[in-house]
Amino acid sequence: MSPHPHADPHADPHASVAAAPVLVSGAGGQLGRRVVELLRDQGHAVIAASRHPERLAALGARGAALRRIDFDDPRSVADAVHGVERAIFISTDAVGARAEAQRAAVLAAAEAGLAHLVYTSVVSVAAPEMPVGPDHLVTEAAIRAAFPSHTILRNSLYAELLVGAAAGAAASGQLVTARGAGRVAWVSREDCARAAAAALVDGFSGARVLDITGPEAISDASLAALIAQLSGRPVQHVAVPAEALVEGLVQQAGLPRPLAELLAAFDMAAERGLLASASPHLGALTGQAGAPVAAVLRAAALTQGWAAPSV
Repeated sequence: MSPHPHADPHADPHASVAAAPVLVSGAGGQLGRRVVELLRDQGHAVIAASRHPERLAALGARGAALRRIDFDDPRSVADAVHGVERAIFISTDAVGARAEAQRAAVLAAAEAGLAHLVYTSVVSVAAPEMPVGPDHLVTEAAIRAAFPSHTILRNSLYAELLVGAAAGAAASGQLVTARGAGRVAWVSREDCARAAAAALVDGFSGARVLDITGPEAISDASLAALIAQLSGRPVQHVAVPAEALVEGLVQQAGLPRPLAELLAAFDMAAERGLLASASPHLGALTGQAGAPVAAVLRAAALTQGWAAPSV
């Protein structure tokens, strides 16, 4: 692991735009799409790849080349990375069933000659209590074995996951979680996209693991106070057991039980302190500090109409 997330000191400091195209998998998703947009805005040659490239017309209109990539089809992976030196594999959403496909995709990319692979993982990945950890551990191990040069971005939880809960708390006066007194260094999806884009084109060569988090870890008590400030209404934090949270998400919010259980598992991980470390890596990698939770929720409050007149 490199102690510093900066660019390769041997890279050309005047090469502000990558000469060879970089590839972004998962370009049909919110994170992948935004990574492509940022890179195109910076003038980089980008290949936007997904299982359904025909759905990426908007990215094509911005100048991105479009290719098919399907981690369940290693041949498609080899074809997608042809002529590419650097790529990012954004982890798929098949939680609990993606490890082997992602491992096969990593091996296919290495055999096809890809030089540097960036991968989106999760913070505290090795902790047994981290619910998505096993998938990422398998993929990370494959990357370390196949790619001497790689970047693993261990992202914290998206701050955008709070938006619905914040609106509900503003309406009901209660922020109900199973995180107890645990703190979370929530990170915006935009900041994760900025980190991914920077890692793709900064010229780094070697192995590095970077924690991509927000600038501060915040407790739910502080989060409730923030929602109260933004909404102009009293809001209190109500801590409940994980089982009660699951039942509430299923019966009241209408979430599928597997999703409710996953969210509750993240809450339990937060209660155990697994999401509480705020890392400086994002700022070092991109040159700009991440957005605080307050900024993300303020934007949501204004957009959704639950902000106080003074906000």
